[in-house]
Amino acid sequence: MQYRKPPTLMGTYEKDFSKKIAKQIDEKITEFKKNLSENKPEPPINSIANKVYSMIERRIEIEKERRGFV
Repeated sequence: MQYRKPPTLMGTYEKDFSKKIAKQIDEKITEFKKNLSENKPEPPINSIANKVYSMIERRIEIEKERRGFV
């Protein structure tokens, strides 16, 4: 003969507690992502563009010298 366990109130309490904890974690993650995106500095686009331009110019000059156009 098998006996069933009597219902406990802890089951519903634990579920509610777990939901509260999950909600708090989600709120903290959202807050962290918001702060992370706000503190992110913009990349220095002008300096990057200047570096790329100078690298391209240098490669063109090297290619001209290699082909004998200089």
